[in-house]
Amino acid sequence: MARTVDPEKHEARRMHILGAAGRCFARKGFDATTTADICAEAGVGSGTLFHYFGSKRRLLHALFELDEAEKAERAREALAAGDPLVGLWHVVDGLVADVRQREYLGLVNVVIQQSTRDPDLVALLERTDAAAREALATLIRRCSEAGAIDSGHDAAVTASWLQSLTDLLYIRLSGDESLDTDAELAVMRDVIARFLRLA
Repeated sequence: MARTVDPEKHEARRMHILGAAGRCFARKGFDATTTADICAEAGVGSGTLFHYFGSKRRLLHALFELDEAEKAERAREALAAGDPLVGLWHVVDGLVADVRQREYLGLVNVVIQQSTRDPDLVALLERTDAAAREALATLIRRCSEAGAIDSGHDAAVTASWLQSLTDLLYIRLSGDESLDTDAELAVMRDVIARFLRLA
């Protein structure tokens, strides 16, 4: 008789392994991390690891697929908001939500390294970025039409710059452990507010 799988427990175990993999990749990089490292971090055997994820590369992709899904959900929430400015900040805050989890900031370097050798990962990241830019551009247009902002630039260009600013925050924090996350977030929000010329 086949064993019944509890979907909630299955998903919880999967997320636990993903979190462990993310910490390992962030600490050691993708190449130096072994599946044994991930198993030790997660407290699981290799059979369990490969049951959920067929390879180390699949684990890396799954991390960023999760990020894609979370950002897509946040964009849907933002676009449904009654106030487009509230929605705009909701997307921006979502783009930088992970900076508070400093143990994962090393993933910035993993992305940079893998971008030259993993076209599937690059495609996934580009898809995630394009969806975020599209949501930002839509919200920027709505804010401009409502008179809430005036960046003085095309909505698509403004959206691209906002996304670059959020990316820069990850690079800054991953490169300097002495920086205060809250202070850096405040500076980024101030730069964005000035750039948008909030009314």
